Amino acid sequence: LAFSNVVDKATSNGVTTDAKGNFEIKVGGFPATLIAKYVGYQNKTIEVTNATEAIVFKLDTNNSLDEVVVTGNRSKVRMY
Repeated sequence: LAFSNVVDKATSNGVTTDAKGNFEIKVGGFPATLIAKYVGYQNKTIEVTNATEAIVFKLDTNNSLDEVVVTGNRSKVRMY
């Protein structure tokens, strides 16, 4: 997923994927746990066992963003 966030759970170091969804992240050691995040999608936890392993993940949509709430105030604008 383009421009999603990928974070190393152990160190909290993170990167953002590029327009094609590619990313490169440095981790403290293996195995490493990565967390992929994107607004409107469920977070995905990925276990990485070595540096040469290709990581492919798909995020599932999160249905909690199916409505928008707008709030406002009808009071007069005050000039000071």
